[in-house]
Amino acid sequence: MIKKILVATGLISLVAGGLSSCKTDVDIAGNYKETTIVYGLLNQYDTVQYIRIQKAFLVNDNVLDYTKVPDSIYYKPEDLNVRIEKLNPVNNQVIQTIPCFPTQLGKDTGIFAGGNQLIYRTNAALDSSKLYKLRITNIKTGKEISGTTRLVAGLTVKQPNFGTVIWNSPSRRGYDIKWMPATNGYIYQLQIVFRFTSENVLTGVNTPDSLVWTFTPIERSGSSEIVYNIPQNAFYRFVQEQLDPVPNVQRKIGSLDFRFYVGTEELNEYISINKPSTGLIQEKPLYTNMENALGIFSARGRFQKTNVLMSSAAMDTLALGPFTGDLGFKKP
Repeated sequence: MIKKILVATGLISLVAGGLSSCKTDVDIAGNYKETTIVYGLLNQYDTVQYIRIQKAFLVNDNVLDYTKVPDSIYYKPEDLNVRIEKLNPVNNQVIQTIPCFPTQLGKDTGIFAGGNQLIYRTNAALDSSKLYKLRITNIKTGKEISGTTRLVAGLTVKQPNFGTVIWNSPSRRGYDIKWMPATNGYIYQLQIVFRFTSENVLTGVNTPDSLVWTFTPIERSGSSEIVYNIPQNAFYRFVQEQLDPVPNVQRKIGSLDFRFYVGTEELNEYISINKPSTGLIQEKPLYTNMENALGIFSARGRFQKTNVLMSSAAMDTLALGPFTGDLGFKKP
């Protein structure tokens, strides 16, 4: 796999007074050069795979005038041949060629052209034991673009498993979430969904509700077990921050879903490089693992453990404890 770090260098115009008689004109844009931007993350657990292909452009006029023109940022579908090759990881021989077909998805209005955006898609099933190579051919220019990735697969949740969740342990350590890493997984983000039902005691109307607790991503390599600690009382403090007491409403405690979002090392590097700059140096490198294009072609996965119950003691603390005792929670 090719990895490149391309540094974008700013152009500075120096204008000196008294030089108005100079007749030398410099076109900083220069001759047009085709630059392709590709974004694709394969996930064999999804039924559809999407590949986004766009143009980068450099103009002498106001750049915002061009972002509203679809031809400035999208290729014509008839100009591109887009396909994904399934490869044997032992010898890189092509096992199957999967065509990707152009389709349009809705896009909110903004700086760039709104309405429908052009995306390439396939419904083909993916095999986590194989390599996948994206190939893009510009039929008009003959330009070839490619990128290769392995898939993310095989995360095993060890805790919670068959038992119930006890948020506050007797040792005051809190609760440990444990899992075995996914194959080709490098960056992990945990999300906990707490489901409950709000009941209006006057009308008897029940309304399903939920809170989504999203954690900071962590980086892990290797094959050893990953342990993520939820500190003592952290769950109850989170619920307290998200909800207010509501008159005549009781909240029936439901279940928990534990979601694990996993990405490759290449995806982690792409995300890290594109984080907002916080220091004085605003110049950022451009990351690509594509051949003859900018962007990323990699993989991600989502794994989950659903309908996990809290222990009776954990529900008692939610209903009667100092943080959430006024929120109207009750056991099912």
